[in-house]
Amino acid sequence: SCSSEFEVMRAKDAVSAYALMALLLSPFVQTQIQALTSGTSSSHNRIKTAQLRDVVLPIPKKGTAKWGKFNRTVEKIKRASVSLNQSAFEIYFNSESLCDLLS
Repeated sequence: SCSSEFEVMRAKDAVSAYALMALLLSPFVQTQIQALTSGTSSSHNRIKTAQLRDVVLPIPKKGTAKWGKFNRTVEKIKRASVSLNQSAFEIYFNSESLCDLLS
């Protein structure tokens, strides 16, 4: 079972997981989320599932110029994310190799 510390979100329909990630990290959405959180400190803030469903994601209307720009930007974010994950794997793999050499 999943920890109650996290909400599991899945992208639906025309929005990819990378688009969802980008939207959730946007200042517009972060401001909404921060306004809904409660807790004793910033490291222990919580948001209720029902409240999270009320957060507005600024998704442009399909077929508009903004939609095209949105998708191009999401593709850039996707490439950067994939590259970052590959780099993190290389760092881990090479660190393991270095440890093997030194032992």
